[in-house]
Amino acid sequence: MERDFEVRIDPQRLRPEKSEVMRLVSNNQLAKSMLDWKPEVSLKDGLKRTIDWISKHLKMYQPDTYQV
Repeated sequence: MERDFEVRIDPQRLRPEKSEVMRLVSNNQLAKSMLDWKPEVSLKDGLKRTIDWISKHLKMYQPDTYQV
């Protein structure tokens, strides 16, 4: 995105130290095999579309509020 930003860490949002899941990884193989599904948009293009959409709809977001 070619933007400077500061990473802020909120301790309330961190996974507990003894959490059994420290990293989430997505895999679409099950959807491909069971639903005959395949992605129509590349990851790079999808991220660009998402960034463009959010940029145009910033009023819908509250980045300073933790929402589950």
